[in-house]
Amino acid sequence: MIATINLMDTSVTTDNIGDKIICNSIVNELNHILNKVYVTNTSTHDDIGATGRKSINKADISVLLGTNALSSYFKVGRPDIWKINFKDLVSLSNKVLLCGAGWRNYQGETSILQKLTYQRILTKQWIHSVRDSHTKNMLAKCGISNVVNTSCPTLWSLDQEFCKTIPTQKSGRVVFTLTRHKPDPNDLVMIMVLIENYDRVLFWPQQIEDYDYLSGLVTKELFNEIELVPPSLSAYDCLLDEKDIDFVGTRLHGGIRAIQKGNRALVVSIDNRATEISRDTKLPTIKRSVIPDQLETMIRGSFETNIVLPHDEINRWKDQFLKIIPKKLYDHK
Repeated sequence: MIATINLMDTSVTTDNIGDKIICNSIVNELNHILNKVYVTNTSTHDDIGATGRKSINKADISVLLGTNALSSYFKVGRPDIWKINFKDLVSLSNKVLLCGAGWRNYQGETSILQKLTYQRILTKQWIHSVRDSHTKNMLAKCGISNVVNTSCPTLWSLDQEFCKTIPTQKSGRVVFTLTRHKPDPNDLVMIMVLIENYDRVLFWPQQIEDYDYLSGLVTKELFNEIELVPPSLSAYDCLLDEKDIDFVGTRLHGGIRAIQKGNRALVVSIDNRATEISRDTKLPTIKRSVIPDQLETMIRGSFETNIVLPHDEINRWKDQFLKIIPKKLYDHK
């Protein structure tokens, strides 16, 4: 019998293109597995629905594709990045496998209901992949120990040889991002520093409201100095493929995408995601609070991109798929 894998797709019904970057990266990483099995897709941001539950029931495993989907507080039936209803619990029971999942913000102790939900739906027979040590520790407090810290799957392709190809010096152009739902006065300081230090400054709105945030943050004169990149992943990829462009901004996966394309990037840390991933992998970051004192020095100086990856944990997580794929199919090129 040929195996079936259900992908719990966090890029569906979302207005954040960062989710598409995550899912695109995961699918690329798992391509050698996914092209040997039947694949179905269900949404996480919205109700799974009767058809989705049927797909999950038929699947050998249901893989949750990254993002900060885990939380201490959300309750069954309430909207969230990972929306779960009571009627979904039967289908999801012992069926969900995490791939590069993260914890939403630095939260308090996980509620009893939340712990019970995770204990019920997260598979006990497979090893889960999380993106940072903080998430692994939070799951351990929920009584879930079959977990490895693989870092974010968007980083898995960034080995040492690839990182050596990334420029260490400032380019002539820079693309920046903002985060509308986490505004801060230092965002304007960042923009001013970029305008003063680069020949061309471009803005990519990763989420719908980011453009409105920018237009309300700067004067009309400053706004006219900034070039706008169309709000799509394909347009962003085309820009990054041109090379000779840096990334500086608050959007974590906008920055990682720039690195994937071989460009120098500096992610402005505004929450636990960039902070924790950087702590584990040495992803180049700067705290937003120190932008006035340190940003110009960092971008004008030289720095290497030297991502440290937990290869053993990544391979351990990937290799477990061998148990559901017949050898005759796995060996097929």
